[in-house]
Amino acid sequence: MQTPKVIKTGKDNGEGMVIHYRTGKGTSVYGMGIPNLWGGEGWDLGPTWCYLIIGPRTILIDTGRFGNFDVIQTLLKETGKVLSDIDIIIVTHSHEDHDGNLPEILTESDAELWAHMIYPHMIAYYPDIIDGAAHPEL
Repeated sequence: MQTPKVIKTGKDNGEGMVIHYRTGKGTSVYGMGIPNLWGGEGWDLGPTWCYLIIGPRTILIDTGRFGNFDVIQTLLKETGKVLSDIDIIIVTHSHEDHDGNLPEILTESDAELWAHMIYPHMIAYYPDIIDGAAHPEL
């Protein structure tokens, strides 16, 4: 097994880091450590790892916590990609650190959204978003 290559160093906990792994068949997989602060600066949960897979199609797995749109754009540049290069966004689950930047990224990328069939029900479970985030109509 190959060792992932560090493309960009970040904090000791991985936040701001970009790593790269190439599979035996040549598919590139990048891990990007997106900040995951809850309640402002008070509680650092460590990064949420979002993954970019570059193969026949470019796939982003998870979008990070709301408020980190600029961060994910910056880390994507380290991979040589921009939001408009993304073909598919996969949301693993409906926690705000995994789908928080989805409305902005989906709009900028014009990508297909892949999620579990209950995802629309999960996001509808929280109809009032306290932080003022735009709620996607998915």
